[in-house]
Amino acid sequence: MADPTLDSPCVAFALPRSLGSAVRRNRLRRRLREHLRALDARAELPRGLYLVGCRPGAADLSGDELRGLVSRVVSRVVSRLGA
Repeated sequence: MADPTLDSPCVAFALPRSLGSAVRRNRLRRRLREHLRALDARAELPRGLYLVGCRPGAADLSGDELRGLVSRVVSRVVSRLGA
């Protein structure tokens, strides 16, 4: 949900156990956070509240694949919000 009153985007993660062990889920969370920070630094992620979830197999994506997927999802969200 877009919220211009926030100072920056707020992101929460919902990563189910089906993704693997806690170590695997935490590694994926760190990778996702890194990509989202990069989008925020380029002003491509509007201020708002975001909940990020993943399906099994997300942890197996390469860095480029994950970066591309995150970029595409954020672009879709932004276009739907009309930001």
